[in-house]
Amino acid sequence: MEGVFIKNYVSNYNRYIVKNGRVYVYNVRFSNVISFESSSIEEVKFFFSTTNDRKLFELGFIRDDEFEIEEVKLWYERMKFSSTELNIMVIMTYGCNCCCQYCFENLNDTCVGQNTSPLKLISYLSNLITTIGYKKVILHFFGGEPMLEVENMIEIAKQLNKLNVDILYNVITNGTYLSENNVKKLYEYGIKNYQVTIDGTQEMHDSRRPCKDANISCYGTIINNLEILGQSTWADKIGITIRINLDQENSQQLVDIYNALPSFIKLRDSCHNIYIAPVVGVCTCSFSNLMKQRTDDLLKAWHTVKSNKLNISIFPPKYAPCPFHSEISAFYIDLDGNVYNCGGFVGNKNFVERVFDKKLKKFYDRLEQRPKDSCFLCTFFPVCMGGCSYETHQLHNSCQLSYLQATYDDYFINFVRR
Repeated sequence: MEGVFIKNYVSNYNRYIVKNGRVYVYNVRFSNVISFESSSIEEVKFFFSTTNDRKLFELGFIRDDEFEIEEVKLWYERMKFSSTELNIMVIMTYGCNCCCQYCFENLNDTCVGQNTSPLKLISYLSNLITTIGYKKVILHFFGGEPMLEVENMIEIAKQLNKLNVDILYNVITNGTYLSENNVKKLYEYGIKNYQVTIDGTQEMHDSRRPCKDANISCYGTIINNLEILGQSTWADKIGITIRINLDQENSQQLVDIYNALPSFIKLRDSCHNIYIAPVVGVCTCSFSNLMKQRTDDLLKAWHTVKSNKLNISIFPPKYAPCPFHSEISAFYIDLDGNVYNCGGFVGNKNFVERVFDKKLKKFYDRLEQRPKDSCFLCTFFPVCMGGCSYETHQLHNSCQLSYLQATYDDYFINFVRR
């Protein structure tokens, strides 16, 4: 009706940044960004509150009602108790042929022991999948070094493939056993996606992730395996993701790390990818990046990628969804049925939440926990969900807001097309 003023509701998850005579607005919930030729945030907010531009509603910057916080709370509850998708990390072994600085093998007397038979785990997962009725399963083979247990990986996939459910398999490996023979055997059972971690050029990688056999170069073995796969018929049949672990020590080497990778990986097609991630250790491991330094290292690396036109994926940190906020649809589990809610706690017997169907009190206590009301009001709740339990324990910092603000501001201003 002409003459009637209708006030829009501006999203609680908008973040406003003034830079170079422009106001940048990005919406954390929907990952959209827009900019205006203005230096006044209040002017932009007023425009949002009075405009009829439906595109801005579709992008999430503006709403027709005032119930966005309630919607997000409902989204959180649905995610916590979702039974649509099962996303789990199967810890094939706590053993490894390497001794990385930030691995749980450094936990010594607090580290969980393990049997090697997967039969109990197969039975448990099969019953869980069929009983709950998951439509999709994402299963990551994890460790230790999972490819020390290739035959057990095959047995797990062989049995789970009999279920009437869509299953995607990933292997998180140090890359030293990523041989053509192993790739061929695993491929027959649908296991064809691998993540390999690189920590620097050869000297630095080998000092931080050395093989227990001092005569073997971990880095040299990885690169050799990748080059052989790149020259074989398997290059187009499997997916390889390279994770570059980044911190202050190796951030200067990013271009050299990239240049040393086999060319087929750097093409970054639908099968292969390279990305950067800050170094994060495990519980009680002293090797950990403090938030401020982590932020500086990550932003510096992003700009190195951009200025050198490297084919490396850039995306901001995200804590959600996290197994800690899931009743049963996401967790870490070993062959004995020890369950953890966080990768940072894997291997530490003090953080086992349950053993197969035996639920410990800490499991029930966690399910009763909810983020504080103030967390739901925070602009970054959709990517944080109240903070990281591991980092709260490790860094004694229950809020990662400054880290998220700095990285998301830089990401949406400098790396996302508007």
